[in-house]
Amino acid sequence: MRIWKTAIIFFAAIAIGWAIFSVYRIVTTKAPDFSVLWLVARDYYKTPNPYQNPDIFTPNAYPPFSNLFYIPLTFFPFKVAQTIFVLLSFFSVLGSVFLSLKLVFKKFDLYVILLGVSLALFSFPTKFTLGMGQINAITLFLLIYSYFLHSKNKPVLSGILMGIAIMLKPIFGFFLIYFVLVKSWKVIFYSLLTVFSGFLGSLIYYGPGLWFYWIKDVMAPLMNLAGRESYYNQGLLGFISRLTPSIRVRKIIQLAGLLTVVPVIFYSVKKQNNLSILSVLVLTLLLADSTSWQHHFVYLIFPFTVLSGFALRLKKLWFWVLLGGSYLLVSWNFKNPAPFLSFPNSLLLSHTFYGAVILYFMNLFCLHKYRGLKLQREVLLQ
Repeated sequence: MRIWKTAIIFFAAIAIGWAIFSVYRIVTTKAPDFSVLWLVARDYYKTPNPYQNPDIFTPNAYPPFSNLFYIPLTFFPFKVAQTIFVLLSFFSVLGSVFLSLKLVFKKFDLYVILLGVSLALFSFPTKFTLGMGQINAITLFLLIYSYFLHSKNKPVLSGILMGIAIMLKPIFGFFLIYFVLVKSWKVIFYSLLTVFSGFLGSLIYYGPGLWFYWIKDVMAPLMNLAGRESYYNQGLLGFISRLTPSIRVRKIIQLAGLLTVVPVIFYSVKKQNNLSILSVLVLTLLLADSTSWQHHFVYLIFPFTVLSGFALRLKKLWFWVLLGGSYLLVSWNFKNPAPFLSFPNSLLLSHTFYGAVILYFMNLFCLHKYRGLKLQREVLLQ
C-alpha cells in the first residue's frame, strides 16, 4: 500500500507543480476570454453599449447582468484583475474536487484528495478553461456548493448561489430541473429571486435598450448552426457537424437529441439517487448544448467523482476500464487538428464527445441499478 501512496504523492507533485507553472504563464501573458469580459465590464462606465467595444477580439455572448460581476475587477489594472480571476478559477477547481469527494464519500484521506486534484489538473478541459480565462471553473464550484448546501437543508444560501451561477452562466438555468425533480421549491424561489434582482439592477443601470440589443444583435446570430464543426465543439451537434455540412440535417439531429432529454429526466424523477440525477443532468447539458466547447467539459469533475463512488461499490473491472478510458478520451487534445478534418479521420476529433457518451450511459446504468449511493467504508489507501 505504501508504494501507491508514494506514487500518488509523486503524481500530485508533478500535477500541482505543472499547474502552478501554467498559472504563472497565464497571468504573465493574456487570457483571451477574460480580456473580453474585463473590457466589456470596464466600458459599462464609458459607453452606452459595451458590446460594441472595437478592442474585443470576439463578441461577448453573456447578457448584461452577467457583466455586472466583473465590474469590481475593473478597479484594478488588467494584469492584476486577470491574476485575481485566474487564481479564483484555479482554487475553484480544487474546491470542486473537494466538495465532490465530500458529497460522494463518507470518509476520504489526503491521498484521495491529491489523486482527484491531480487528475483534474492534468485534464485538458481544466487547462483550457484556465488558459482562456473562462468562467467555467467558478460556476462549477457554485453549482456543487449550491447542491451541497441544499443537502444540508440550507435552501436560502443554496438558492442564492444557484442564482449567481445562472447569472454568470445563463445556461445553468437548466439545473433548476434538478431542484424541480426533488421539489426544492425554496431553492428555486431564491434562485429566481437572485436572477431577477440582477436583471432589475442591470435594467435600472442601463435601461431596456441594452437588453434588446443583446437579444437581437448578440444572441440571434448565435442561433445559426453554421460553424459548429469546430474541433473544440465536442457536444452532439459538434460530432454531427463534422460529419455533414447540411444545416438541415444538423437541425434535425439536434432536435432529436434534445427530445431524448425528456424521457431521461422523467425517468430520473422515479429514482432517489440525487447524486446520479445531478450527474446525468451535467452530462445531458454538455451533450445537448449546441456549443459545448472543450473548456466546458471541466464540469465532468462531478460526474467522474460520482461514478468513481459507484466503481468502488460495484467492484467490477469493466466499470473501472470504462471510467479510465473515458477520462483519457476527455483529457486528450489534438494540438493540430487540421490533418484530421476530412472524413473518416474527422471521427478522431470527437474523442471528448465519445468520453462523455461513455460516462452518460454509465451514469444511466447506475441510476437504474441503485437508488442511493451509500459508501459506509473509508475510501482508498486507508
